[in-house]
Amino acid sequence: MKGWQKFQGPRFFRGLGVALGETPVTLRLRPQDPMRVLRVVFGLMLPLGMMDSADAQSTYTDLTNHWARTCIENLAERDILSVFSSETFRPEDPIQRVEFASVVRQAFPNVEPVRDPVEFIDIPTDYWGREIVQDAYRRGFISPYSGRTFNPTQVIPRWQAIALLTTGLRYKSPEDGLETIEASLVDWEEIPEYARGPIAAGIQNRLVVNYPDPRTLKPTEPISRGELASMICQVQEDISAIALVPQQYVASPEAIATAETPTAETPTAETPTAETPTAETPPVETPPVETPSVETPTATPPTPPTPIAAGNQRWQTAVLTNVLNFQPTGITPDSQVEQCVTDTTGTRQCESISASMDALELAIDGQGFIMASGHRGADLAPINLWDLRTGDRIRTLEGHRGRVGALAIAPNGQRAISGGGDGEIKIWDVRTGTLTQTLTGHTSEVTGLAIAPDGNTAISSSRDRTVKLWDLNTGEVLRTLENRTAAMLDVAVSSDGRIAASSSEDGLVRLWNLQTGELIRTISADIKAVRTLAFSPNGQTLATGGEGTIRLWNIANGDLLRTIARNPEATFFEVAFSNDGETLVGTVQEGDINAIRVWDVRTGALLHFFPTAAAAIALTPDGQTLVGGGWDIKIWRMP
Repeated sequence: MKGWQKFQGPRFFRGLGVALGETPVTLRLRPQDPMRVLRVVFGLMLPLGMMDSADAQSTYTDLTNHWARTCIENLAERDILSVFSSETFRPEDPIQRVEFASVVRQAFPNVEPVRDPVEFIDIPTDYWGREIVQDAYRRGFISPYSGRTFNPTQVIPRWQAIALLTTGLRYKSPEDGLETIEASLVDWEEIPEYARGPIAAGIQNRLVVNYPDPRTLKPTEPISRGELASMICQVQEDISAIALVPQQYVASPEAIATAETPTAETPTAETPTAETPTAETPPVETPPVETPSVETPTATPPTPPTPIAAGNQRWQTAVLTNVLNFQPTGITPDSQVEQCVTDTTGTRQCESISASMDALELAIDGQGFIMASGHRGADLAPINLWDLRTGDRIRTLEGHRGRVGALAIAPNGQRAISGGGDGEIKIWDVRTGTLTQTLTGHTSEVTGLAIAPDGNTAISSSRDRTVKLWDLNTGEVLRTLENRTAAMLDVAVSSDGRIAASSSEDGLVRLWNLQTGELIRTISADIKAVRTLAFSPNGQTLATGGEGTIRLWNIANGDLLRTIARNPEATFFEVAFSNDGETLVGTVQEGDINAIRVWDVRTGALLHFFPTAAAAIALTPDGQTLVGGGWDIKIWRMP
């Protein structure tokens, strides 16, 4: 066999716990395997007190004395576990659906497709695991979670993982399936009836591994990484001679039959049992005839996905803790209202517009206690102030007409500013809700607002094609930074207050010295509108988003660092950095899919997404709370 070599082993391997029979055995080894096999063999010959040097060879740092260590390291060497971190494996962690799809895709690349791919509504086109999910689905190893929803971060119960494996491997359910599981598992009644046949097939093919008791499946508990790895090893043909999984943990009718008469010695996790499987038990290495060969991939292995950084896995555990409702009674998303205006010629023009008062903009104070939400309205557009800790609405501010599309709260939380469709900027006392000043200067809708760290200076953008710098204490325009031929869409200020950024409909982004008003540089960020801007916490990176892309730029020289997302059919409305600068959060509409997405800034990988329509997002300063605003306001917290 190409890429393999033969290795003759004598009968004394039986004494090491390897069931080889009465004749020499031929092991099929890859070129790099002989030394690994010798390490395993001589490791089994050493007393436990002499295993430290062997432990030092471990691929992962957290597998010492783990019962499935040999198996896990074997799979890791073959890149089957590439979806996980390269340093720690965390064998007791539960497997997510997308991780399961990656493992089986890497383990069984020669299994032929059995169905056409499907477009899952919760798998965006730029999701890091999209190709993995599609491939595993086509090969029959994974199914939709519900309808066209995949739910990639959902953990998989043990019964379901086994059923998916046996289905993907084309194992046929035995005619005596019920008798098989009754004779093999003490908790078989907890298995859903429709899954008992596939699980019986797994038992028949010695795929089911139950540690520490082979008789107890615990079917409803999530399958762990180590448990899935052990079952993958039971399928692989190249483990037939030296078992990578201690065989005393493999479920079989014999396990229950012998449980009542235990042997004098209990084998340790590191030493496989010396007993030879009975003649009636299908050998580990022989899958049914209809099972495609999975021994040695003949095709180029799939490209491993980018691992999820450990620090960013917290996004997958975010919990929806509150939903804030503010829509008027009786209003639905389809409700319409007639809005009429009189133009300069005296002609009255009317049109039907949405009657809902969706949240279009969000802002959170420097302590993470107070949140402001700006809304649209057929007449007056309100601003709601919320206690973010309790979800209670503190008060409603009214003063803009049409929509509130820009909001900012000073770092000390005492002052808020809002920009409306009427072109006005209003300054509010957050504590009392009092309107303290109205700033005039823009002649069209205010699209962006940002307050400098000192709390005394603000910058604004408008569809009147200007960007203005304001003194919030006097209400005066300090300078107009830009007067162009394209509408201005957003502004942002760096954390040190030295640099401001502005974006426009023509795809250009300009960086300004906020103290002098000097133009630092112009970045051609996109060929279409750049709708949103965000500085990283350290002020070294600028994120831009709009029609089709999200990109990261080096502030020092204006160079493109990375394209985070690219889809000509998507629109990215807002972006925000996490407090540590390691992740970027954005709102996106892609066809019928609306979501909040989270990317790894370092790798560009899509880490997580929240399937909710949101026009606005905001993060608390500590990075522990994410807020999304649209029809309602949803609040997620990190545990």
